[in-house]
Amino acid sequence: MSLIIIQRIGINAVFEGFVTKDRTRKKIKINNYKGKEIKVRRNSDRYILFKEKGLNCVCCGLTANKAYVEMTKYDLECGSTAHINLYHVDSNGKRILFTKDHIIPRSKGGPDIQENYQVMCSPCNQKKDDKIE
Repeated sequence: MSLIIIQRIGINAVFEGFVTKDRTRKKIKINNYKGKEIKVRRNSDRYILFKEKGLNCVCCGLTANKAYVEMTKYDLECGSTAHINLYHVDSNGKRILFTKDHIIPRSKGGPDIQENYQVMCSPCNQKKDDKIE
């Protein structure tokens, strides 16, 4: 399913405006997109991971350098919450998504806690699959 870019946002703005561990302030309104109000989660484990552990893939060293507020067409129509995704964008415009990887995969009993997360680009995460390295 393809994503619609709602807004490009600076990576520092992500960390300053959207990262919070406060569970009472879950969402923030960013703007209207084609007449629809857009809200973004503020307490995402992914955002916290990127802020605390950096923007480099632990496997290949690639660095995230762009951030976009994105959502699917279906989510936009349903009024769902948008996501901020971080990418490495090369000089040709090719985008590589950055992800939150479980060091010990959930399928092998790994917990959903910051200590079990690491930053990975999508290609490295797909290669790792559910292995413990």
